[in-house]
Amino acid sequence: MAAFYDDNTIEEIRSRADIIEVLSQYLTLKRSGSNFKGLCPFHKEKTPSFMVSPERQIYKCFGCGEGGNVFTFLMKIDGLTFGEAVRTLGKRYGVELRSSGSTADRESVRKRERLFEINRRISAYFQRTLADVSTGVPGLEYLLARGVSDEAIRKFEIGYAPEGWDNLLVKFGKNERDREALLELGLIIKKPRGGFYDRFRRRIMFPIVDIAGNVRGFGGRILPSVSDDKEGGAEPKYLNSPETPLYHKGRLLYGLNVAREAIRGEGFVALVEGYMDVIGLFDAGIRNVVASLGTALTPQQCRLIKRYTEHPVVFFDSDGAGTTASLRSFEVFSNEGLSPRALRIEEDKDPDDYVRRVGADEARKSLASASPYPEFLIKETIKRHNPTSIDGKLKVMKEVLPHLAKLETQVEIDHYTEMLAESLSIDATAVFHELYKLRRGGKVKGEITGPSSLEFWGDECGLLRLVLLDGDMLHQASEVVDLELITSSFLRDALNFCFFSHREGRTPDLSALLDHVDSDEKRELLTKLAFCKVSEVDKRKFSTLLDRLRRRSTANQARDVHKRCLAAISSDGAQDKDSLELWTEFMRLKKTAVLK
Repeated sequence: MAAFYDDNTIEEIRSRADIIEVLSQYLTLKRSGSNFKGLCPFHKEKTPSFMVSPERQIYKCFGCGEGGNVFTFLMKIDGLTFGEAVRTLGKRYGVELRSSGSTADRESVRKRERLFEINRRISAYFQRTLADVSTGVPGLEYLLARGVSDEAIRKFEIGYAPEGWDNLLVKFGKNERDREALLELGLIIKKPRGGFYDRFRRRIMFPIVDIAGNVRGFGGRILPSVSDDKEGGAEPKYLNSPETPLYHKGRLLYGLNVAREAIRGEGFVALVEGYMDVIGLFDAGIRNVVASLGTALTPQQCRLIKRYTEHPVVFFDSDGAGTTASLRSFEVFSNEGLSPRALRIEEDKDPDDYVRRVGADEARKSLASASPYPEFLIKETIKRHNPTSIDGKLKVMKEVLPHLAKLETQVEIDHYTEMLAESLSIDATAVFHELYKLRRGGKVKGEITGPSSLEFWGDECGLLRLVLLDGDMLHQASEVVDLELITSSFLRDALNFCFFSHREGRTPDLSALLDHVDSDEKRELLTKLAFCKVSEVDKRKFSTLLDRLRRRSTANQARDVHKRCLAAISSDGAQDKDSLELWTEFMRLKKTAVLK
């Protein structure tokens, strides 16, 4: 979606969306010289280290390193894509969202926006139906019996799909184009002999809303008094939208739009299975809760969670299926770099029942002290086998050890291996022996990589700092610096952006440059440089800095020529004309560079 908005649209939004105004909706900023300062919203701190520059329209936290522009901030704080951030700010500041790309691309954007609008209107219709005493009483009675508050109904936009087979068809499917849209969104179903009927009937309706506030799909809970439809056959208790162009259940989490700030505040998220679990915990005052939409946990859902916390607590139902789902989710979480824990409730069927029995304070304490994944795994695996028999001990070790082998630190491995040995009443040495056999012969958990590819030369960073912060240095550098001297392609592109802007008579716009940065590490570097200062001493050292860059470039050339020269010399040591010429070139280059 991001690529479909033209540069002029993005630039107009950037010019209207003042970064101080936008960020002040999320945190308190106070003036500090020419900049503003506040407590960072991305990590806990007591002393403000989060700086915002109104002049450059960028921010930088000198505590955790986060930095960027107004689009980046919304992407980080609200978990949006770049395109979603553009849409959000464009609507907020009244900028028409003009699309670039082909005619087909623009039509795709318009169609998607139309589908979102239809979902929004139908969600509003379900909410009105619930609030209307002539249609919503059955739904309201059910919600009242479950103890759902008015606040929760409003916050989660809960509605009601009334009795009838064609309510949506009559109100929203008046022509063929509208009916095709309703069919594509899974809101109506085509009959085998022609015609359509509504998918959702006599159900409490839960709109599934993404972080940007778009209604992606719906979940419907049938009323307890309804067991069969008019054509016979039991209806499912819960019915969700099918996969549609807007709704992919493995990429969404129910309630994340409501829970995101609480997740940041608490430092963890409780993952439950159902809509009513989320709402029940919300009404109990536990707001950092999301649900997995009735699907096995996916890597995409883990990445959504990781935008807000690395500490999920799996809080599934207490039955066998819930325990199995918990155990399966741990591996997915771990593969995505999160540190999962689990809360097991023995005496209650689901989290909603548990909170009603023990109260919010006790539930909050239990969540905060939930068992780490390896501990939960050991306990639950032992429950399924006889730990007093040799066969049972071997089965437990066979299931548990592959997971312990994937732990990151030796401290964790030692701790949980000893816990496993104690639980099975066997010598820890025997368990360690089996574990290390597995680690030696098993698959490597992940790819072993070298140092970060983003290793910048100090002088190249120094040059970019001068260019970004001082107009005179920008002018001088644009005249004399050969960009081929810059070894980092990222820094070379950044300098080229600055030089091009200067030659066009414009001051380089760092906020615009950040839109083209493809990693947090690079973004942190740019924003850090932008908050530095340039002294007269720095300016006087420019020629020395440039000389070092030239000498290093020459040294690199000399090394290359030397390698070619050695390759050209025959195995018996004889030197032909080409090797002699290369040697002469090498000696010439060597005179102007210090080889290390």
